[in-house]
Amino acid sequence: MATTWEIAVDWNNDGDFSDSGENITAYVISAEWRNGFDQPYMSVGDENTAELVLKNDDKRFSPEYSSGPYYGSLLPHRKVRVRVTTAATTTMFVGWIESIHPAALPNGEQVAVLRAHGAKRYCDEATVYLPLMENARSDEVIVKILEQVALPPAQGQVWLLGATGFSELGSTTIPAELDASLIETGQATFPYVGDTFDQGMTATEAIYAVVSAERGRFFYNRDGRAVFWDRHYLQLNVTGWGTFTDVFINVDYGYGEDMANVVEVTVRPRALSANDDDILWTLDEPVSLSPGEERTIRAQFKSDEDAQISGRNVKVPQPGSDFIADAFINIVGFTASANSAEITVRNDAGSDGDVDEMRVRGQKLTSFRPQTLTAMDPTSVALYGRRTLTIDAGMMSDSNYAQDLADYMLSRRKDPRGVIRKATLANKNDTLTTQMRQRTIGQRIQVVETQTAHAAEYTIVGERHELSEGLKLWLCEWTLEPAAPSNTWLLGATGRSELGTTTIPGF
Repeated sequence: MATTWEIAVDWNNDGDFSDSGENITAYVISAEWRNGFDQPYMSVGDENTAELVLKNDDKRFSPEYSSGPYYGSLLPHRKVRVRVTTAATTTMFVGWIESIHPAALPNGEQVAVLRAHGAKRYCDEATVYLPLMENARSDEVIVKILEQVALPPAQGQVWLLGATGFSELGSTTIPAELDASLIETGQATFPYVGDTFDQGMTATEAIYAVVSAERGRFFYNRDGRAVFWDRHYLQLNVTGWGTFTDVFINVDYGYGEDMANVVEVTVRPRALSANDDDILWTLDEPVSLSPGEERTIRAQFKSDEDAQISGRNVKVPQPGSDFIADAFINIVGFTASANSAEITVRNDAGSDGDVDEMRVRGQKLTSFRPQTLTAMDPTSVALYGRRTLTIDAGMMSDSNYAQDLADYMLSRRKDPRGVIRKATLANKNDTLTTQMRQRTIGQRIQVVETQTAHAAEYTIVGERHELSEGLKLWLCEWTLEPAAPSNTWLLGATGRSELGTTTIPGF
């Protein structure tokens, strides 16, 4: 069975790879790319990356060579796609050019290295300011976070403001960058969201806070799309996609590495003020404005004791009481997030003026010091020493939730066991080649390794691929995580919540 590759770049940025010169497979000497999680048990996946080594003897991949066929198009943010065809065609990587590195010496190796990244980069660099959300599910919060990120465009049934067929409320209401089928409905509902987010938190940090509290996963898949799994996803994902017996060319195996006999889970108790007219922020000193000057102030809410607070029903400062300024100085913009407000003031007078006083009011929500709930197995500690797993569920306030989570994680990891973290396949035959193409993140497999007498079920949580020797040698490394038990009791899950049949507790 023949294996063919197609490696392409959307040089003209028109959303497809069908234009002349966009298929660059003939120029690829070697390629490497990775998707998903680099280690098991991670809450948020690593950045998807790719690196292509390209023939450049004619300088076509030298961005400043004006006679090259791609001159003017060798730019960052052009989409890159890797596809493979065996019995069928499968997309293996989608990302965007980060940089291009032609070898500089004319008598040296005449190659260029193209580096690409995934969509996580945009979340890493975007600062988010969420409004205070109440009783919001984890998936709703993640969508709200991603709405504030300028992600690259994707295809699919999406919501686009003002576009006929793509802006109907209730039918196409997910932002253009997201695929609703890949965002699971969260199991966790947070009483308040945004109040514990630090000033200037990035979208990635905010997503991590949500996913860590949910105990779900967030990553970008082979197609470059955002994926969110709720905490039940891997527990309900019981379909087996094959048994692999002594076929790996390399295995990273360890015994006792992932033990945890003390589990600490942190939550943040909250209290909502009975008063809806609390002072959330006060201007420290007067602000002077030149004629026609406009200035934006970020008002970070804080209590008199500098405790972390947020605001509910935040109000615009009212002239004469909470906004005292010279005539013709007005508030022309006001946007409140959970723990701050952005206020824009403008001096419309023909002379200098001052804002003397300004206060922001609303209902105060106070986040108290973290509370830690602990589950410990004394026998395991005595036999193997203390091994602590710490989980930040600070978006939750419920101590019972924290205790249940600690108990569940302790039950899974208190005893030593053999674990394979990574395993590598090569395209030795058609069967393995097909598995390397088809198996991807989220699929459950069984691994049998006779040298270590190890046999267990795993979930693939990450993948790394290498092509070399004229794109004929293909290596595929999977990051593996021990599969969740398939017989646990999960409230409301069909087949997993029947009394007396599935009574091993899940979470």
